[in-house]
Order: sequence, then structure tokens, then C-alpha cells
Amino acid sequence: MRNIFFIFLPALVGLTGNAQSDKIDSLKKAAESGVSDTGTVNALNQLSISNWRTGEYKTAFEQAEKALVIATKLQWQSGISIALDNRGTINWYKGNYPEALKDHLASLKIRESQGDPSRIAVSYNNIAGDYLYQNNFDEALRYYRDAQKIFETKCGQGSSADMKCLQGLAASHNNLGNVYYSMGNMKEALACFTKSLEIRKKTGVKGDIATSYNNLGILYDEAGDVKHAMENYTTALKLMEEIGDKESICGFYINVGSFFTRIKKYADARTYLTKALSIANEIGSPLERKECYADLAVLDSSAGNFAGALSWYKLFIGARDSLVNEENTKKTVRLEMNYQFEKKEATAKLEQEKKDALAAAESRKQRIILFSVSGFGLLVLGFALFAYRSYLQKQRANIEISRQKSLIEEKQTEILDSIHYAKRIQTALMPREKYIARVLKELKS
Repeated sequence: MRNIFFIFLPALVGLTGNAQSDKIDSLKKAAESGVSDTGTVNALNQLSISNWRTGEYKTAFEQAEKALVIATKLQWQSGISIALDNRGTINWYKGNYPEALKDHLASLKIRESQGDPSRIAVSYNNIAGDYLYQNNFDEALRYYRDAQKIFETKCGQGSSADMKCLQGLAASHNNLGNVYYSMGNMKEALACFTKSLEIRKKTGVKGDIATSYNNLGILYDEAGDVKHAMENYTTALKLMEEIGDKESICGFYINVGSFFTRIKKYADARTYLTKALSIANEIGSPLERKECYADLAVLDSSAGNFAGALSWYKLFIGARDSLVNEENTKKTVRLEMNYQFEKKEATAKLEQEKKDALAAAESRKQRIILFSVSGFGLLVLGFALFAYRSYLQKQRANIEISRQKSLIEEKQTEILDSIHYAKRIQTALMPREKYIARVLKELKS
């Protein structure tokens, strides 16, 4: 297998390996200002990206660490996630895959809480890279495809002019091609690399375009097409040297050295592989060093120098085992399991909080209904008591009126009886009218 390039995606846009010197100077001043603010964090993160892209891993790591410390004090989640991403990427280049995965998963956790699809896609892409170089192709494909879906959706919603979106989509195609190449599926790899190059030509980013040419060169190389392999390698090298990307140049030298070994140009092969090993040692890349050892072993074996081949092969075995071993695999599995568990736990907690909130709302609703019914019941009871009291008062009044009426009627009867009695006495004492009339008649006569 040749040195196929894949892309880690930084969450910041703008500064790359070929950034203008005045821009870098400006960022250095901001980073060294001593001010603990978001501007300083941004400057450190961008410088870290620039440095890990050009193979300055030690400086890049220090800048990422400093950015992480300041962002954590500020409780600035976006700054923390980018610093974690940068540190994880540098750990990957140093061959510490479990630590790389740990940082990339921590960054993803923050981005998922923020709900930004583009940055979640960046994390998916980077996590896939952690799995790819541990030969866990299923997980690598899963994460790369998830990232690709997000970028395709974003670029398909009127954001085709968005540089970050296009770079992300191109990287997804490139990285999927890398997985297919590693799995031996050259047809799918070629389709992915070709699509990636097509998009990258639109963005004009030299480093990305160089990566695509390099990868296409490898496929032609594998197919035995010497002419097209060399054309793509040469184009890639020219672009890489323009931007000063040491890590990519190192990988290119390895690819060309291997190419020359296969066509039996052993002197040229040794020149390129020796240059590659020198750069790998300079930038401290155990992955590239391992590839150099492997190809130098093949070169000496092909040239008949079997003692030299055995020496290089032993170095290759040691480098390989230090990069991918059982303990690292176990660590990676544990990290993924912890992440999935924490994710499920967070989801379950969120669901429970929703249920609790709904239950609390329902409880409040029931209390309101109960209080309303109770209040209405008390109002009705109060009204009933008032009505009953009024009824009793009215009854008492009616009884009093009846008593007074009876008393008046009784008095009236007594008065009438007295009047009738007096009238009877008067009538008994007074002469009758006929008698009076006769007497008067007699007196007149």
C-alpha cells in the first residue's frame, strides 16, 4: 500500500500552510499578547493548525494546549472544541491514536451540545481518521459517510459558494476514497478521488488539490500506468513544495521512492526514500517513519541487499507495533464505548428531564384545576350558606309577621266584640223607635 493522503478538517477557516507571513506575524502578536480573551484563543488555534499542517508538531501541540487552557478558563466552548481537535490531530500524527480519538470525541461532545451540523461533520471526519489507521474500516466508513451527508445537505441548500462547505465535501470524498483504497476497492477509490479533485479545483486550495493529485497518482501507480502516475506525482510535488507542507512532501517522497523501486530505478528510489526518512525524523512523525522503513526494506530486498532489507524490516516491525498494538486497540474500544454510553446516558437524561417537565406541568395543571374546582365549590357553598341564611331570616320574618297579624286580628276581634257589646247595651237602654214615634205623636195631638 502506498501513502494515500487523507484530510483532517480544522474547524477554523482561513489560515493554512501557505498563509501570508504578515497574517502569521499578526496572529503571533495576538497569541503572545498575554491577554486571556477569545482573540488570543483564536490566534493560538489558527497558529496550531498552520504548524501541524507544515509538520511543526511540537510548536503546534504547545499552542493547542495553551489555547485549551485559556478557553477553559473563559468557559468558551467553541474555543475548547477547536483546541481539542488540534491536539487530537497532532496526537494522531505522533501515532498516539487512543489520545487522538479521546480528544476528537471530547470535541464532538461539545459540538453536539451546540447543535452546529458543520462542526459536527468536522468531528465525524476526524474521528474516522483515528479509526482508519487502526484498520477499523467499518467505523471509519460510518463516520466519513455521516460527515459526507451533512456536507452534501449543507452545500445543497444554497451554500455552494461556502468555501468551508466545499472543502468539507471534497475532504469527505477524498477520505472515503482512502478507506476504499485501504480495503482494496480501487474502482470506488478512483471515483471518490476524482470527485474530490473536481470540487477542490473550484476551491483553489493548493494543499487539497495536491492531495488529490497524489492519491490519483497512487491509483495509476497500482494499476501499472507509469506515465499517468508520474504526471500526477509531479503535479502534487510542485504544489506541496509551494506551500511548504513537510508532512505531505514526506509522503510524496515515499510514494515516488516506492514507484522507482517497482520500475527498478533503485538509485532514484533510495534518494527519495532517504529524503522522506530525514523529514519524518525532523517532524517527529512515527507513521511516516514506519512507511520509510517498510519501503527501504522492499528496496534493499529488490536490489539484492538482503541484510539491509532485514535491518529495515526489523525497524518497520518495531515502529508498526508501537503504533497499532492490542493495548491501543483496547483503549480505542473503551473510548468509543464510553462515548456511546455517555451519549446514551445524556439522551436518557434529556428524555427523563422532558418527562419530568411534562409531569411537573401536568401536576401544575391538576393543581390549578383542583384549586379552581375547590374555589368554585367554596363559592357555591358560600352562596348556599348565604341563601340558607337568607331563607331562615325570611322564615323568621314570616313567622313574626304571622304572629303580629294574629295579634292584630285578635285585638281587632276584641275591639269589635267590645263595640258590639256596647251597642247591645245601648240598644237595650234606649226606647224603641216605634215607642218614641208613638209618644211624639201623642204629644202632638
